[in-house]
Amino acid sequence: MKRDAKPMPVRDILEGILSRNERLRYEVKIREALNRWSDIAEGYVRAHSKAVYVKNRTLYVNTESSVLANELSLREKEYIRKLNSAAGIDVIKKIVFKAGNTIYEKNEGREKTRPGGRLSMNVLKKIDTSVLHIKEGDLREIFRRFLRTTAGHNEKK
Repeated sequence: MKRDAKPMPVRDILEGILSRNERLRYEVKIREALNRWSDIAEGYVRAHSKAVYVKNRTLYVNTESSVLANELSLREKEYIRKLNSAAGIDVIKKIVFKAGNTIYEKNEGREKTRPGGRLSMNVLKKIDTSVLHIKEGDLREIFRRFLRTTAGHNEKK
């Protein structure tokens, strides 16, 4: 590579490398889609889910609860469209939503609890299961918060 009198911007150098290496360009687009999850997911979804990895054009997203995972799976096509649009090419073909450890931390040898130690994961799962049958999203969320607050007061006593 010849040395020019003028320095080249790093962006131009990277674009040149990416234009010659299709696999590397694809990997960059996958990482971009993974990082865009928090931009595309709104409010509650952003706070209670996390894009974890992409494998075979499938994005894996961990959610706080199985209820949220189920609700998000109903909007899968919308999220795929938004992610691919943001990436500029079709990098995501499918999204798998799983209930996982996005908000809660694992305590070795002890029951999982929320930060601050307020409610156990078992109690939270029971609450999520009990509100599953409520069809109205806003009403379900209000009832879920009420049950969490009530359960928190009962555990402190």
